[in-house]
Amino acid sequence: MTLSIGFIGLGDQGAPLATAIAETGFPLHVWARRPASLTAVAGVAHTAHNTVADLAAAVDVLALCVSEDEDVLGLLTGGLLDALRPGAVVVNHGTGVPSAATRMASLCAAHDVSFVRKALLDVAHLGRRLDPERRRRGGLPPRGRSSRRCVLAPVFRCRPTRPRRTRRG
Repeated sequence: MTLSIGFIGLGDQGAPLATAIAETGFPLHVWARRPASLTAVAGVAHTAHNTVADLAAAVDVLALCVSEDEDVLGLLTGGLLDALRPGAVVVNHGTGVPSAATRMASLCAAHDVSFVRKALLDVAHLGRRLDPERRRRGGLPPRGRSSRRCVLAPVFRCRPTRPRRTRRG
């Protein structure tokens, strides 16, 4: 079964992530507060939805790449969680505070939805896209044997880049 992926947050960092997902062959569903933001994914196959609830009802995995914890919480409590199917996964790419992430995870759990905080992806370091070859050969970094990571591994096939240390001497 091919997972359908939803994406909210098509800015400088989110657009390359969403594009990479579509280019990998997963069905991509998107929603944007501003219709002009949808131009970021114009070059890849995608389905645009008019409401967050419509988007949530259509996907197995929903990735969020928005600026503030309050924005994520607003989306979760503004109809998104009510529309997601039980067993769905929400991936938050934001860098918010741990207490907000704990609240988000609790809200998701109450709806039988898994929550993944800050997925370790390397698609948009400062807005740059990874080349397709690099996306194909990686996988999620090993961080335990969580079933949600196993489900997400085919979706997010990239590894974080770590700067190489060089010795001067």
